[in-house]
Amino acid sequence: MLDKFQNKTILIAPIDWGLGHAARCIPIINLLSKKNNLIVAYTKNNELFFKKEIAQLNLHIKLVELSSYNIRYSKILPAWLKIMLNPLKFFISVRRENKSVLNIVEQHAIDVIISDCRFGVRHKNCDNYIITHQLSIQVPLFKTFVNIINHHYLKKFNEIWVPDEQEKNMRLSGKLSQTKTRNLTVKYIGTLSRFNIIEFDTNPTIDYLVLISGVEPQRTLFEKNIVSLFNNHNKTVTLIRGTEKSSTIKNSNCSFINLATTNEIMQLIKQSKKIICRSGYSTLMDLHAMHFNKKNIILVPTPGQPEQEYLAAHWKSIFGTRIIKQENIFSLML
Repeated sequence: MLDKFQNKTILIAPIDWGLGHAARCIPIINLLSKKNNLIVAYTKNNELFFKKEIAQLNLHIKLVELSSYNIRYSKILPAWLKIMLNPLKFFISVRRENKSVLNIVEQHAIDVIISDCRFGVRHKNCDNYIITHQLSIQVPLFKTFVNIINHHYLKKFNEIWVPDEQEKNMRLSGKLSQTKTRNLTVKYIGTLSRFNIIEFDTNPTIDYLVLISGVEPQRTLFEKNIVSLFNNHNKTVTLIRGTEKSSTIKNSNCSFINLATTNEIMQLIKQSKKIICRSGYSTLMDLHAMHFNKKNIILVPTPGQPEQEYLAAHWKSIFGTRIIKQENIFSLML
């Protein structure tokens, strides 16, 4: 599908709610860079990630800064409810990024825009594509209203690229990527991952690899809980923190890595017996791509994030993956 893009100037812009959206854009960036002029829009939250990945791939790509949505989750309120209680902030962010894109398109003569869940990253004079696996957003309340808003923005794009399989019985995202709305041009592009199938070590040396990710303050709360969990266990544990921000959290049983490159993460997964992680869709696609044993995955959905709660339940039903709530993490039988 990407073969149709040749000799184009293409802007790629993922949302920065965690690093998952940026990570799943890497295979697209890698493929398109071979025959096109690529410009990647970063924010302060994913700038270092992109610089490391692009350097590792030895790609010559321009980077431009784009404003962040600046979403911060609550320690108390569910994430979806916090956004619903302040919709004006979301609408202003979309409008702001749309104005920023006008300048980028004019300055760099953009032909094609590929947005990953950034509703305002589009331009009337460009071919506009958006990557999302959420055609049917799952929230406990106001579901119809939320999806009306979602589809209102999605239909402004030429095509919606869903990173999942065409066949329903093979979809990793379940009903999230299903919709009965007819005025959306949907293309299922297959799962996206920067990882490859590997041969796992027969004698893995890491008992638990923990992938910490997501939006604050839940990212830090998750890290603190995990470190406390292993205080009383003599296990070999490696934590990838998913941030360059310093931390005072210590544990002699744990090895800490801030941001790891694709090759570094693959090597760690290869050496690991079990993985504890969030049930973010990009993380799940990565583990699926590597053929990691899904019964050795422990999913801890971000509290108050219905998408992750649904995906965890979906993976448990089709793969037998384990789930534990963050508030019950200390009862986890290791």
